[in-house]
Amino acid sequence: MVVLAYIPLAVPPDHWMWMQWRVTVVGCGLVAVIALGYQALLQSRQGTERDAKEEDRDKALTELQRSLIPQIGSSAPSSTLAPSNAITRSVPHSPGNFDSVAFFRTAYLSPLQDVVANAYIAEAARVRPNDKESFYLDVLSVGAIQVLYDDLWWHIYRSQIRALSALNGGMLPIHEFRKPFDEASVEFADDFAKLKLTFEEWMKFMEMNMLLIVHPSKMVEITLKGRDFLKYLLHHGRNVEAAKRL
Repeated sequence: MVVLAYIPLAVPPDHWMWMQWRVTVVGCGLVAVIALGYQALLQSRQGTERDAKEEDRDKALTELQRSLIPQIGSSAPSSTLAPSNAITRSVPHSPGNFDSVAFFRTAYLSPLQDVVANAYIAEAARVRPNDKESFYLDVLSVGAIQVLYDDLWWHIYRSQIRALSALNGGMLPIHEFRKPFDEASVEFADDFAKLKLTFEEWMKFMEMNMLLIVHPSKMVEITLKGRDFLKYLLHHGRNVEAAKRL
């Protein structure tokens, strides 16, 4: 936002249409929209009930799986796909819990909003002139998920990533799932003593972020979001050793 505000002041008016300035404005606009999407996700997540019963969480996971898994034989209408769009539209619609009214009521409305909007309008007209709506949706959805997983990456412990990786092949009893926690508590004993981190707190972080669920039988299962997060780590070459200590 600061860069967008500075450009009109520092750049002569006859230079505004130069390609380097247009690219700069578009790039800053992308960052701004992704930040807005991230704020919406945080507000949505804060409004979610965290302490639901085990049976309710199992039911919610089942519904989530049904909404995310493409139906066999389904295909997106050709009119909704642009040639440059590699994202399929075969996933059934799920409204989720995003409240746009609450979001816009509490969001910061910047005077630079029109600058960002115009940058997106120009870019949509350039790359997908016949399907601008799909461009806007892709920028918002891809950007929001990217920011969400980036935030998880900066807060998750390496022992938690190891535990999720161990779950990726199926379910584990909770006493086996906690092995990375026990190993980290020995390797980083001083850090554990300072933070007073308990196994329950260590696991609650992954439960609250919907990376796993614990069944009433005390079997731990990774969720679709948990598997997707591990794919994100591979896609960006995130080394588990580069994650936070513990």
